[in-house]
Amino acid sequence: MPVLVLCRKHEISKNTYYKWKQKYDGMEVSDIKRRKEFEAENSKPKRIFADMVLENATLKDMIKKTLTPGEKKEVTECMAKKHQLSIARACSAVNMARPSQNGSGG
Repeated sequence: MPVLVLCRKHEISKNTYYKWKQKYDGMEVSDIKRRKEFEAENSKPKRIFADMVLENATLKDMIKKTLTPGEKKEVTECMAKKHQLSIARACSAVNMARPSQNGSGG
C-alpha cells in the first residue's frame, strides 16, 4: 500500500509517518513499549523539577517584596544554621547581597 494512501487512511501527515518510521523502524513491539515506559518514567522527574523551580521563583519573589533587610538577614542566618547552607547560598536564596568579609555589608 502506498505511503500516501496509508497516511490518508489513518489521518496522519506524510511527515509524521516518516518521523515515526525514523524513530521506530526496526524496533519490536516490546522495545517500543519499554521505550514508552522509560519516557513516562523520565517525564516524572522533569515535572517535579519544573514545579520546584516555579515554587522557588515564587518564594524568592515573595521574600523580595515582603521582608525587610533585617528580616532577610535573620532568615539568611537561620537557613545557614538550620539547613547547613553557606552564607552566600542563603543570601542568594533570599535575594540579598552577600555581606562583606569585615561584617559591615548587608
